[in-house]
Amino acid sequence: MTSLRFVTQAVIWGGSFTLIGIAGQSFSPGFVVLTRLILGAVVLTLVALMRRERLVRGLRAWVFTAVGAVLSNVLPYLLLCYGEALISPGIAGVLIGATPLLTACLAAIVRPEERSPRTLVGLVPALLGLVLVVRPFDGVGTLLGGALCLLAAGSYAAGYVWARAFQSGPGTSPLGVAASQLIAAAAIQLCFTPVLCWEMGTPTPSALVATVALGMLGTGWATVLYFRLVRDIGATRAAAVDYLVPVVALGIAALSDPSLLTPLTLVGSALVITGLVVGDPSVRRRARSSRAPTVSDPERDARPS
Repeated sequence: MTSLRFVTQAVIWGGSFTLIGIAGQSFSPGFVVLTRLILGAVVLTLVALMRRERLVRGLRAWVFTAVGAVLSNVLPYLLLCYGEALISPGIAGVLIGATPLLTACLAAIVRPEERSPRTLVGLVPALLGLVLVVRPFDGVGTLLGGALCLLAAGSYAAGYVWARAFQSGPGTSPLGVAASQLIAAAAIQLCFTPVLCWEMGTPTPSALVATVALGMLGTGWATVLYFRLVRDIGATRAAAVDYLVPVVALGIAALSDPSLLTPLTLVGSALVITGLVVGDPSVRRRARSSRAPTVSDPERDARPS
C-alpha cells in the first residue's frame, strides 16, 4: 500500500501541470489560482478539523504563515499559470523538478554549515539539462515561459527554507500549518485577483473539471496523502517522490502531445534528474535511513505544502 501511495502522490503532483494547462485554456491565471487555493484550503481545513489538528495561533504565527503562503503558494502558482501559457506542461514539470536542488543551494547560502560540494557538482548537469529542455534558441516566448517556471521553482525553494526556519518546531502541527497556509494564501490571492487580468474565454467542461481537480486533488488531497506517506516511511524517504514528479509530468503531457518526447528533451530531463540526485544532500540521508528502521515523527519531519 505504501508503494501505491508513493506512485499516486507522484501521479497527482505530476498531473497537476497538465491540469493547469487545461484550466488555463478557459480561465485567467488569477481565477485558476484563486479557485485552486480555496478548494485546497477547504479540503485541508476539513481534514485538520476531523483529526483535531489546530490551526496556527497568534499574530506572529499568522504573519510567518502569510509569508510562507506567498512563497510556496500564491507566487509559484501564478508563475506556473503564466509560464504554461508559453511552454508545454511537461516541460514546466521538468523545470519545477529542479526545486530540491535550488532548495539545497538556497539553504547552503542561508545556513553555511549545510554547504556541500555535492550541491555544486549536481548543479552542473542540472543546469545543462535545463538548457536542453527549455531550448531558449526556439524563441523569446519559450525562453520567457521557461524563466517563469524556473522562478516558480525558486519560489518553492524559498518557501521550503522559510518554513523550516519559521513555520516548524516543537508543538506545531504540520497539517494545521499547511491548512493555515492555504487559508492565508486564498485570502491574499482574493485581494490580488481583481487587479490581475480577469478575462475568461468560454468555460468548457474539461476546464471546469481540471480546475476543480487541481484544487481538491492537486492542492488539497495530495497534501493529505503526503503527510500519510511521511508518517509511514519518514520525511526523508517520502521526499524522494520529488524525483518522480518531472518524469510523470512529462509522460502525462506526452500522451496528448507525443512531439514533446524529442531526444533533446529526454536527454535534458535525464541530466536534470541526475543533477538532483547528485546535488541533493538529503540523498545520503535517505540511503542511510533505508538501512535503518524507520521512526517517523510527522510533527518533526513533515514539510508544509
